[in-house]
Amino acid sequence: MNIIVIIFIILLLLLLILLYPFLCDKLSNKSIEKFTQYFIQVYPTTGIAPLTVSFVPFHKDEYIPSTVDFGDSTIPYNSETTNVFEHTYDKIGVYCGNIVYDIYDGVLGMKKQIKQDFKINVLGFEPSDDYSISPLYEGISMKY
Repeated sequence: MNIIVIIFIILLLLLLILLYPFLCDKLSNKSIEKFTQYFIQVYPTTGIAPLTVSFVPFHKDEYIPSTVDFGDSTIPYNSETTNVFEHTYDKIGVYCGNIVYDIYDGVLGMKKQIKQDFKINVLGFEPSDDYSISPLYEGISMKY
């Protein structure tokens, strides 16, 4: 009788080992689908230098660990206690950044990462319909 129990346990363990990757993908994909509603809202995405951009989650009461690369060669920001923060872009240009979220699957204790990309356009002058204005663009004066 003991040999039957041992064989049953071994077969059960083999079955779990074979199904583990399948179960991880299914559970993690459900977690990610559920999570996307908590993405961080980035605004404004266009403005005049210096441009202060706010990063605010759609649900402020839900904290998700994340790392932000602002796309401007500054040190990436690691959110340790909050997902609400600001960053100032001082120079004219287009900045492509991203936010990487660490998602923990409570059932399997696994960690996955998903990435949210964003683009910031920092202008040097207010757009105008008056083409006689000479805008300053990175230290170069231009006349139209």
